[in-house]
Amino acid sequence: MNDRFNFCRVLALTACALGVCVLPASVHGQDSGNQASGEDVNPLRLLDDFEHYVVIQQREMAAAVGQQLLDLGLTPREFLDLVKSTRDVGRFLKAVDRTASIAELEGIGAQMRGLFRRGEMELVRDPSEISRNIGLLTSTNRARWLATERLVAAGEYATPQLLEALLGDDGALSAEAVRVLAAMNRHTIMPLCTALLGLDPVSQEKVISVLGRIDYRTSLPFLAQVVETTESAPVRHAGQRALRRIGGDTASAAVLYLDLANGFFDERSDLTSFPDERMQLLWDYDPRSGLFQRVIVTELFHEAMAMRMAEASLSLNAQSRNAVALWVSANLRRELETPEAYENPVYASSRHGAQYYAIAAGAGVCQRVLARALVDRNTRLVRSAIAALAETAGGDSLWSFGGLSAPLLSALRYPNRRVQYESALALARADAPTFEGSDRVVPILAATLRKASAKYAIVIERGAGTEGARRRVLEDLGYSVLSEARSLSEIAGQISETPGIDLVVCDLTDSATRLLIEEVHGSPLLSATPVLALVSAQGAIDLGYAFRRDELVAIRSRGIDESMFRAITDELVERASGGPISPAEGRDYQSRALAALRDLAIAGGGVYRAEDAGAPLIRALHDAGSPFRLQVATVLSHIGQRRAQVALMDAALSASGPERIALMQRVSASAKRYGNMLQSSQVVRLIGLVTNAADEEATAAAALMGSLSLDNERLVPLILNEGG
Repeated sequence: MNDRFNFCRVLALTACALGVCVLPASVHGQDSGNQASGEDVNPLRLLDDFEHYVVIQQREMAAAVGQQLLDLGLTPREFLDLVKSTRDVGRFLKAVDRTASIAELEGIGAQMRGLFRRGEMELVRDPSEISRNIGLLTSTNRARWLATERLVAAGEYATPQLLEALLGDDGALSAEAVRVLAAMNRHTIMPLCTALLGLDPVSQEKVISVLGRIDYRTSLPFLAQVVETTESAPVRHAGQRALRRIGGDTASAAVLYLDLANGFFDERSDLTSFPDERMQLLWDYDPRSGLFQRVIVTELFHEAMAMRMAEASLSLNAQSRNAVALWVSANLRRELETPEAYENPVYASSRHGAQYYAIAAGAGVCQRVLARALVDRNTRLVRSAIAALAETAGGDSLWSFGGLSAPLLSALRYPNRRVQYESALALARADAPTFEGSDRVVPILAATLRKASAKYAIVIERGAGTEGARRRVLEDLGYSVLSEARSLSEIAGQISETPGIDLVVCDLTDSATRLLIEEVHGSPLLSATPVLALVSAQGAIDLGYAFRRDELVAIRSRGIDESMFRAITDELVERASGGPISPAEGRDYQSRALAALRDLAIAGGGVYRAEDAGAPLIRALHDAGSPFRLQVATVLSHIGQRRAQVALMDAALSASGPERIALMQRVSASAKRYGNMLQSSQVVRLIGLVTNAADEEATAAAALMGSLSLDNERLVPLILNEGG
């Protein structure tokens, strides 16, 4: 019987591989001759066979049947019901646990385990299941124990109904609700605190009694506000006891709300209920309808809560600039991190954008926002803060902040070229006195005249022979890759001479990878640079978890293919810094920098010396194909240096047509301002143009000659028509 049974299984597997859906017999003795079309697949039979093949170590068979089961597209609840229908859940769990050490089955087992766990979670969070379990709290000891376990697993989702039980007339059930809510620990704090301020005094005492049993400081600002505002002595005394029990904090509610807002902004793990889930819960309370929830994507949860807590702080202390700055920071980050086409449930699309509030808040607030973003190495938020500062700040509000150097000056040294360019452009607009860092503004503006959209990458690897392959892919993506290296110290000189590193790729041992990431984060030249780390399969799990909250790091198995490598690189750089500088964006930086340099050169005599950009401007002038050549020439015509005027004349003589005429006009403007500084050979060639060129060009040459104030020895031959 067993031989026939196993033969049927092999036959069925072979048929599946050939595209014929013939299901093997189940281990319970069902007719092995039954065949099924795609519509007649029996999920229970597939699950049964998958478990059997795993147990007998028939890996290929288990993989084929397991994939067929997954391809049915069962929902988590359907999959949970399927597993439970076998009446042997333990057999299934043992089977998927075994797959973790089998390469061919690891992925399939992980998907099944995930479906099962999500199904369990959906079940315990189901409102009808929560209601049933609350009803069991006053039943037998075993029923109460099981109900408590399920309600604790439901966490926040069970809080609204448990709150009703707590505040209801059934004393026994109310006491059980207190016990369960306290057992839920931090997961019940936010919904209970949200309801607290809207409850009547008797109900407030009951909720405070629960919060006082949970040793987390999250509830402190809410308790402090109740103590500060209540007219009920029993409520005040209950709140004071709870405050002493939790933290003994004497700070005001406004200060405590701001502390909590900072915690949410920093994305503290103890304030994140479901760190591995796509959605989080936001709570509201209405006296008529009670406690209710709204779901928000995890990417925006911390920003939403930071804004709420900052608003609560401001409602109690409207003078707090720190609370305003935190709210603006969270709002800017919310806008930056909102997924495309996502409708935020607590920030209507009809509301003003984040920059509106940042600009309205003024320079002082924006400097605070920038200071925090620089510390956090959040490049996109840094740029948003600088953009707001450029609109609002002027004079010493750009370079002075509370008697100290303003954060905008620190941004000049931030290891990201966009940030450096935008900081220099903002500072160049102000008529500044000398300040620390002022000497960096013009060189940074001049640096844009090089190819601003150039991309630079580093590859650090242990000599396994993969560097060439990584280099080729990065070069295909448009990166200039620095020399081969096994450590950052080997190429420290190249890093310091490069305008900015856009990406670090490393392929090292798992332990060396961790050290390299820490070294990159601690480097003044690389601390904002994203790192793509290629590690072992186990390293991808361990390091992936360790750096899961680090926006500047992507951990992947070194076995990924080229297309995945490309996709991850693009995603990482986009997330970390907004993506590489595009050619169009680079041209915009160049145009804005040239306009700023022109204005500085025209103004003259200030803290910024446009002549410090002379050499880069002259190099840019020699780029005959540049769309900015005449803009560069205009700036040079305002720089009183011999080399500038000589370079302008060389460019004019090498040009032709309208461009030559325009460049001669710039040389003439320079000569009018600073006198004749041309070389004798250039003057000779100019006289030749005056004599031999066509009318319009000859006129421009004559105008230039006139601006040079040449002596009679040069002029008389022209008048007497004796010039060569």
